[in-house]
Amino acid sequence: MKKLLTVLLVLGLWGCSSKKDTGSDTNNQENVKVEEKQQAKTMTLSVNKQKYKVTLLSNKSANSLLSIAPIELNCAKDRHSYYCELDNALNVADKTAGAMKKGDLYVKGGHTLYIATKAETLNTKITRLGTIDEKGVDALTKSDGVGTINK
Repeated sequence: MKKLLTVLLVLGLWGCSSKKDTGSDTNNQENVKVEEKQQAKTMTLSVNKQKYKVTLLSNKSANSLLSIAPIELNCAKDRHSYYCELDNALNVADKTAGAMKKGDLYVKGGHTLYIATKAETLNTKITRLGTIDEKGVDALTKSDGVGTINK
């Protein structure tokens, strides 16, 4: 009987120690998030010799935007955005847009690039590409939609 109790006690202690939470899952998740931020692809928006940061999402559409740069922007304006036609179509994965904020960069139909100048809610299908620094959007507004997106 003593041997059985000793075996059960040892197994119980071993089981408790093997289930001990070291927090490694949480640390690994935090490390992955940090690595993703460090690996975020960026481009620059140049307006009147000033440069502004463009942060791309990690998707095929954003990668195809990167591959066709530099992109000369000579945009038209609608109520809440600047838009221009691209010479080369981007890969798209259109989804209903929903809430957009100032600086959001997206493409519609593969050929039309949009830069949101104000917050709005869209009920149309678009593919999100990333965001442009808010100061860059302000500079683009002052230049009437003329600029360049570079690698």
